[in-house]
Amino acid sequence: MLARRVFAIWLGGILAWQTVAHAQSLVPETTLARHGLTRAWRAQIDLNRSIDRIAYITQFDGALYVQTKHGMVHALDAETGKKLWSAQIGKTSQIAFAPGVNSQYLAVINGTTLHVLDRVSGRQKFERVLKGSPGTGPVLSDTMVFVCRVSGLVEGFDLEDQHALPWVYQAAGRISTQPVLSSGSLAWTTDRGFFYVGDADPPKVRLRVETGAEIASRPADWAPFIYACSLSGFVYALNEETGQTPWKFPAGSTISKQPAAINGEVFVVRDAGGMFALDGHTGDRRWFAPNITQFCALSASRVYAIDSLDRLAILDSQRGTLLATMPLGDVQRKLINQQTDRIYLASDSGVLQCLRELSQAKPIVYIPPRLNRESGKSEKKKREEAKNEKEAPKEEAEAPAAENMPEEEKPADGAEENEEEAMPDEKKDGEEKNPFN
Repeated sequence: MLARRVFAIWLGGILAWQTVAHAQSLVPETTLARHGLTRAWRAQIDLNRSIDRIAYITQFDGALYVQTKHGMVHALDAETGKKLWSAQIGKTSQIAFAPGVNSQYLAVINGTTLHVLDRVSGRQKFERVLKGSPGTGPVLSDTMVFVCRVSGLVEGFDLEDQHALPWVYQAAGRISTQPVLSSGSLAWTTDRGFFYVGDADPPKVRLRVETGAEIASRPADWAPFIYACSLSGFVYALNEETGQTPWKFPAGSTISKQPAAINGEVFVVRDAGGMFALDGHTGDRRWFAPNITQFCALSASRVYAIDSLDRLAILDSQRGTLLATMPLGDVQRKLINQQTDRIYLASDSGVLQCLRELSQAKPIVYIPPRLNRESGKSEKKKREEAKNEKEAPKEEAEAPAAENMPEEEKPADGAEENEEEAMPDEKKDGEEKNPFN
């Protein structure tokens, strides 16, 4: 009898703690209403709160994929919070990386094993043991899944033919940030300051630009430009159609966070604090907002960000002036949303919530323009060309020259830049070597 009472007291305490933790993770509706916001939905992610945490939140085509440190993946509807499916991917003891996703598949790396799942059902399609240590999460094109190793080797595996030989390319430097896919182009950066762009279907490296300083942040894209930020404090724009770098912007401090590119604007947050809004075509500074540490979302008239006190900062999108700030409570993760105007927040206790403006019942969806460099080619033709390229003797894997960089500017903090105008015709010692040549 005593044991039952003790158990009941213990269970009551646990439930009470969970209720308090859940309440602390939610912004009160009265606070939201004062700032013209409301909570669209909230959800509880199943996890062992004593040892597990939310590691990544990936957004794609109206869905959120929430991955925990122990490899559990939850798929949710991004507009309603409804759970679509959950699956344990790989072993709980292995390191998991941010998932990659396309219209059909979701790819997750657990330890040194690549898992490819059906995006709608969560059922596994295939898995593949990698021969080296991965450095980032995978990225998917329509026909390929790309994996970047720590050593700088990029491998592309056919999604339909698991027996096909992988496409490989040896980049200069270590790859520690997940690549991005833009209008059929694959873009990634390395710690030696190289910025690569290539075709994804079929895979082929086209451009390589050297910035002269380590790039620690993931690129962002809004066609025809791909944007990268270096630790020397510069923002670079690369035109994936022409290969030119029409502008670079000195931010005055190192930049290690991913920029956000939406509707032809680029939002860049410095490590020293403060956010720039830049014209994505010209690189002109539109405004600067001090004390900002992260971009969150863009609405019709507002920019939502996080300030140095971990509050939600509401800025005027035209002038960058601060309109209001709002405490967020027990929230540890804020999604950088470049796809809609929704604000997604998550706590270590597994509480996920979506905020929206009161007047915006339907989301504002941002769809980048799609380049059509090979509009005359069907997908079947492209796959045939890719197959022929695999069967044919491989030539040396070098990309064509990139256009001249802008005039040299002095990097921040006394760092020196050593930019190359084009990809060299001859390899430097210790740089790119393709073992499959």
